[in-house]
Amino acid sequence: MKNIAIALDLSNSSTVLIEQAKVLARANDAKIWLIHIAAPDPDFIGYDVGPKYIREDRADILKEEHKKLGKLKNTLTDVGIDAEALLIQGPIIQTLLEEVDKLEIDLLVIGKKGHGLFYRAILGSVFDSIVKKVHVPLLAVPYLDD
Repeated sequence: MKNIAIALDLSNSSTVLIEQAKVLARANDAKIWLIHIAAPDPDFIGYDVGPKYIREDRADILKEEHKKLGKLKNTLTDVGIDAEALLIQGPIIQTLLEEVDKLEIDLLVIGKKGHGLFYRAILGSVFDSIVKKVHVPLLAVPYLDD
């Protein structure tokens, strides 16, 4: 195992996932890829259309997510673990699976929130969709919502 990816939503529970991956990375001398998939910009806030304040707000959100991701990466590199952080915009499931293939990931670490049956029936579950489609071993780490 040389490449471990962690799918992060940048919630407070991200540290739980990182701690699990850190143990495996040390044991296997593996690199950790922190991957955060940001929602794609809606069509109406492209560069030429839409109110400027909406584009600026979206840019501020992406800058803040980028900073958080960088800090998480530093928690790994500061203790000698090879790590890279990626913030990518796109459809969550498709984009994550493409990165897993492109980076030749050996293990995907992902959090499992405890949503109820009603939530899953109405909105579905990113976790469930990834489990059905991923082609590499998966470490599912349960955690509570923030």
